[in-house]
Amino acid sequence: MSSDKTVPNTLETFDNLISVEAKETATLEAHGLEVSDANNDVKNHWVGMPEFVNEAKKTYKTLNLHFRNKEDYEAFARLIEQPLTEKSKAIWYPALNNEQNSLLRWVEGDDEQS
Repeated sequence: MSSDKTVPNTLETFDNLISVEAKETATLEAHGLEVSDANNDVKNHWVGMPEFVNEAKKTYKTLNLHFRNKEDYEAFARLIEQPLTEKSKAIWYPALNNEQNSLLRWVEGDDEQS
């Protein structure tokens, strides 16, 4: 099924990570994907879906720490019982459990009880 309607890439001009300007125009059709009005009707697609509200976790206090040497940094990591690396930029204390909800799945139940 072919469509006259094209959906251009939202990034016509962008700066990449090495600060080189690139110009690119792409369409879904150019990648072998079909576009139809039925597929683009987002409002109708989500009718009947459960409401979702993402409550922002507010920060009580943000603190910048400075360490005199690597040994102090490693001692701090042991003290708070969290893994810190040379690339660590931020942590939550106590540690934030990011996996807490990662195993939850939406499962449709059967209408009939077995």
